[in-house]
Amino acid sequence: MLLGVLPLAAVSPVIAQGFDVPSDGSDGVFAPTTNTVIDLGLAGTGAWNTPGDGNGIYDSEQWLIVFKYASVHVPAGVTVTFKNHPKNPPVVWLVDGAVEILGNVRLDCPNGAFAAGPGAFRGGNSVLPTSGFGPGAGNRQNLATFDYGNATCFPLVGGSGGGGVHEFGPILAFGGGGAMLIASNTRVQLAGELTSNSPTSFLGFSGTGGMIRVVAPLVDGGGILQARGLGNGALGKIRVEANTVDLAPSTPGYSYVPLGKSFVFLRESVTPSVRVLSVAGVSAPTDPSAGFQQPADLVVGTPNVEVLVECRNVPTNATVKIHFRSAQGDAMSTVTATLQSGDATLSTWIASGSLGTSQGFSTVQAEVTIP
Repeated sequence: MLLGVLPLAAVSPVIAQGFDVPSDGSDGVFAPTTNTVIDLGLAGTGAWNTPGDGNGIYDSEQWLIVFKYASVHVPAGVTVTFKNHPKNPPVVWLVDGAVEILGNVRLDCPNGAFAAGPGAFRGGNSVLPTSGFGPGAGNRQNLATFDYGNATCFPLVGGSGGGGVHEFGPILAFGGGGAMLIASNTRVQLAGELTSNSPTSFLGFSGTGGMIRVVAPLVDGGGILQARGLGNGALGKIRVEANTVDLAPSTPGYSYVPLGKSFVFLRESVTPSVRVLSVAGVSAPTDPSAGFQQPADLVVGTPNVEVLVECRNVPTNATVKIHFRSAQGDAMSTVTATLQSGDATLSTWIASGSLGTSQGFSTVQAEVTIP
């Protein structure tokens, strides 16, 4: 018998000099053997690099829940989903070793009133009915759009919610798909499904797809990478940063850049930011909640309010918008704020608008567009 001997070549992608995923592995090895719901509400609170105990750390300054895994292995036939944290931040997996997704990891919006994926915005209430929530939210009879964020998927932010009424009557409105970053020092293999979708139903308005960012020297696999509004909502955003990529087409198509010399995922002192300082003269919390339940973040006694907004590292020719959304059935509105004082380093802006005519919960959200 003649044996043929073939030379074997190991493929090892070159890691960009200085690239390092800062994972101490303190959340251990994540290797579920059955369908698993990760309860984000169990995360500890502190700086993101505080050692974890398997439940991650919620960093309110960064508005992220960060898991620092040694490695990740989701086997075929296993589905991983998430239960939101009360502050509803996006999810970050920092992984020292390899990430293997042979099963499913889903950041999809669940069914239910005012639901959303992690880091995303809620759909409207179909009973009252109400508009959706978020910068691209659907009005009571409109679809949601993902017309914010950027191709870098930094900072992370999920999809917006659909509106809660149709020409044929109230409907089930869905929130947006969630937001997630997966970063590995070696490899992300996607042979299963990684999705951040907003569902659909008969006559239902879906929200938009969410945001997914994947970073590793090697990103490969023939699985499904998806961020869609499955019914009538808009597509989300997907970003891949790697030296070597071998992926099936994603929906939407991912933006791609080679692995950078450094790995940036945290907001820094020079990162543009915006936050609501006060509504009707009442100071807003620095870390507002994401639920419509008592205690409210703040209480005002009038529907017509003045909103004061703070911007950092934002040029004075930027456009600052304030989105007013009511949970009680009033139509949504968006108002452009005017510069009150300051410069590109630190400035304050002001706008007037209505929280709606009905008593109850409303949201005020600020959005900045930099030219």
